[in-house]
Amino acid sequence: MNLNIYSINDDIVVYTDDNGNELSSSLSFIIESQMIEYFNNDDKIRISDLYKEKYRSELTIEKGLWGGISIYKTSNTSYLSFLRCLFYMCMIISVLLAPREVSLLGMKQPGGIVFFCLSFLFINTICQSYGYDSARKTLWINALLMFLSGSLLYVSSLMPAINDDVNYQEVVFSGMIKLCFINGFCSLIADQINALVFKKVKYMTNNKALWLRSLSSTFVSQFFFTILWISFFKYENLFHIETYFFIFSNFKIKMIFAVISLPVLYFFVRYLSSRVKISKVFIN
Repeated sequence: MNLNIYSINDDIVVYTDDNGNELSSSLSFIIESQMIEYFNNDDKIRISDLYKEKYRSELTIEKGLWGGISIYKTSNTSYLSFLRCLFYMCMIISVLLAPREVSLLGMKQPGGIVFFCLSFLFINTICQSYGYDSARKTLWINALLMFLSGSLLYVSSLMPAINDDVNYQEVVFSGMIKLCFINGFCSLIADQINALVFKKVKYMTNNKALWLRSLSSTFVSQFFFTILWISFFKYENLFHIETYFFIFSNFKIKMIFAVISLPVLYFFVRYLSSRVKISKVFIN
């Protein structure tokens, strides 16, 4: 999934793909569609410098993990922070509500499943509008927050209580510590798969069919997440048929929510894209 600059003529970038095919796009398209994420770091900097010089528009260069960088419109930086906060909020609330059982579409589910499904919307928006490196950074921070929360809860549970609070300890501390660590581990694996699949399908479709990469990335990542998460909590009944029915129903709910949230995903992406678009009149 690599694009390499061959030449740049005014506003047109000529580049080659993995198969050696020669393609061309405008500077504005590469920036606005986030196709810039498929170039190497040197080419990313070169394209962004030319874009800023030609259109006098500020871009933010965000350092990702392990050497990657994301480039996006500076005016959209606050939206990225907001999307990240919404993602973290959904993950935290889904953990807090997990011990509660609810009936959803006639199926018994963990109480936090609705908020957990909402997190797909926010991370997919980040993947599309800010690039894979921004999404991966978001996901690693989320895992770190989960592990840190579990650790701090454990330390807090060791502090001597003034009154007898055995029941409170059982409900809050023991359950939440386990949930934080398991959710952190499962989301670290599954959400990384989500971002990778999203990036791969986006490359294969040349940034078309947003619905396809959203559903395919959710399908693959939640297949792994659901099996991992439920296996940790139902390992005693892992070979019982009821456990597999529960895995299937949980996965089914997630895919239904992924489909339902598609219009909102399109709205978010188009709104952020409209803020990136610049005048097609060249500035000399």
